[in-house]
Amino acid sequence: MRLPTRSEPRLAVIVMAAVSLSVLVATVLVSAGLQARLRNQALDRAAAELSFRADLLAGRVESYVRLADGLSQVPPLAGLDRAAATGIDARDGSTRAQWLARLGVIFLSTLRSERVVYQARYLDATGQEVVRLDRIDGSLVRTPDGALQAKADRGYMQVAAARGAGPAFVTPISMNEENGAIDPRLIPTLRAIAPAQDEDGRVLGWIVLNIDLRETLRELGFAGGAEPPPQIVDAEGRYVATLDPARIPAMAQARPGAAWSDHPALARRLVEGEAFPLDHADEGVEGDGALLVASAFHIEGMEPPQDYMLTLERQAGPIDTLLTAAWTDALLAGLGATIVAGGLALLLGRRMAGPLRRLAAAGEAVTRGADPDAVTWPTDGVHEIRRTAAAFHEMAIRARDRLDELRAREARLGAVMDGAVNGIVSIDSGGSIRYVNRSILEMFGYRREELLGRDVSVLAPEPYASAHPGYLLAYARTGQARILGRPLEVEAVRADGTRFPVRLAVSAHRVDGAPTYTGLIADLSQERRTERMKAEFISTVSHELRTPLASIKGALSLLRSGVAGELPAAADEMIDMAQSNSERLIRLINDILDFEKIAAGGMSFERASVDLRVLAAKSLSELASMAEVRGVSLVLVPADPPGPAQIEADPVRIGQVLANLVSNAIKHSDAGDAVAVTVAPDGDGWRVAVADQGPGVPVHFRDRIFSRFAQADSSDRRARGGSGLGLSIARAIVEAHGGEIGFDCPPEGGSIFA
Repeated sequence: MRLPTRSEPRLAVIVMAAVSLSVLVATVLVSAGLQARLRNQALDRAAAELSFRADLLAGRVESYVRLADGLSQVPPLAGLDRAAATGIDARDGSTRAQWLARLGVIFLSTLRSERVVYQARYLDATGQEVVRLDRIDGSLVRTPDGALQAKADRGYMQVAAARGAGPAFVTPISMNEENGAIDPRLIPTLRAIAPAQDEDGRVLGWIVLNIDLRETLRELGFAGGAEPPPQIVDAEGRYVATLDPARIPAMAQARPGAAWSDHPALARRLVEGEAFPLDHADEGVEGDGALLVASAFHIEGMEPPQDYMLTLERQAGPIDTLLTAAWTDALLAGLGATIVAGGLALLLGRRMAGPLRRLAAAGEAVTRGADPDAVTWPTDGVHEIRRTAAAFHEMAIRARDRLDELRAREARLGAVMDGAVNGIVSIDSGGSIRYVNRSILEMFGYRREELLGRDVSVLAPEPYASAHPGYLLAYARTGQARILGRPLEVEAVRADGTRFPVRLAVSAHRVDGAPTYTGLIADLSQERRTERMKAEFISTVSHELRTPLASIKGALSLLRSGVAGELPAAADEMIDMAQSNSERLIRLINDILDFEKIAAGGMSFERASVDLRVLAAKSLSELASMAEVRGVSLVLVPADPPGPAQIEADPVRIGQVLANLVSNAIKHSDAGDAVAVTVAPDGDGWRVAVADQGPGVPVHFRDRIFSRFAQADSSDRRARGGSGLGLSIARAIVEAHGGEIGFDCPPEGGSIFA
């Protein structure tokens, strides 16, 4: 059966009518919800933008904390502490004023590079400002010493003192105060605070950076113009930071509820049970088309913790007017657009489908590992598809080249690491081994697959192996490290269970945001064997030399006594020279033996109650002839002591220390100089000081003066004599008695050993 020809136009009319009716219904339904969707979309866009900027603001504040933490580790802080007592840093000779100037330069550079920082300070352990630099009217001004303030009573310093050596932190937002009054510049301020510590973890003071939140908001794009300024609101409804001139008075007064009064919608939502801070857009529109949005704003490391909310008013625009104007055009154009679009879509779809399928196939082939140059990429179809295919091809080639480069770099790095003499082991935050080099495998006797994934405690003997997880947990919780950043000599255990000494240095870093620890391990077995052999050799040689030297000295004494008859004058002079040199050799051997005993822990001490003043007087008496020959006077201070200076000590060994210090002072003094020995109370102990008027200790020699065989220079040893072991032995004896020994070189000259 065949339908009449006239039915085809009728069918076309029916289809077109159905399409037109569909377009009309769709237009009505879409327009009914279009206004609400536009408003919701405007709210969502504004909320997403505000949330993004809030995250940027939180991240920016965390960068300020890292900046303060970095400044807490600069050298001038430790230098100021070392120079606190005498005004001079004994380590490198810098004065306290020089360290203050260097710290001021560092603060100046920081404020020049960071416009958000308007004040940088260093406060000592008592809360007293030591160095302060301010940004005032665009100029950087250092506060004179007389105007520095004590800040120990301020809340943020009390928090810092309570935290001690804890990690750096940031204070809640507040208005800056100077001398008890609000700064007239009305600066909403965050303070980034970091403790400065010495090598033993003792807190020396605090770095405090005052951050101007107005500058931070401007850097994040809230710089004025047509863009309305934001506000930071706390849980009490106070404006704590804003660029809006109309709300700055409320911020300055820290008026509670000011934000709730300005924005009833926020107050209503909080009353209805939503938790502060609100972290999404308001459901309605406030005022004449003003969209109110809010975003939670939380700062990590703030002490005490405080939540904030970033709010912003955004004009929605004349939505209703736009809808009314577009209604007629949308309705009339809908039908024609539907027909034309349908036909064009059919033609374009046929032309695009084939190239798109080939593009997808090429992409899948590259994903499976095929060479991008061996894959067929589409070269036909519309211009955009050809450009997209070419871009994907180029991107795949670059990704391949980059992967080859990374593999080659990894291979080179692996070769370097495996070629390292020291062992290298890397672990994750849980203690599992992630990497070992070849030296570790050879040192411990494992295969690589036996170590990867195991806990690093397998390389340590008990009880350290069981305690290691606790070390990692404590460091993750407190941030305080026991072994990071300093080499330690410990014991390790091989795969066969044997223990051996190693030198361990551990560093911490982050990989993909996760904490990772790397240890450098050096096997000390050969070094220890060498030290033992050296000690045994020195001891053997010294003992073997003592007996013949004693015989030579005795024979020389007999010759001088005349047992072999009267000797010629020339022979007498030669015997004096030989006897002097033999005594010098015996003293050197005795010093070497004493030092080796101390190093081996074999020196014994016979302690008794002794009077330090009596020992000092005895040493001066025994060395009087030496001083007389050099024209040096010896003085005991005080000459008339109020009472005995009793201690429990070995009188022979302490006398040996005193004799060494006094004889050194005599050797380094000129005729007419005086050497003074002072015995005075020092806390619950006694301080013995030997002062001379000589040239002092050279700066280049100060860091090794207590090392064995140490002399300022070779000519010094020839001119003044000595083995270079005396001060090293003296320090070992004093430390064995629980005391300390050091030296000072006053600016006026001379040296003081105490």
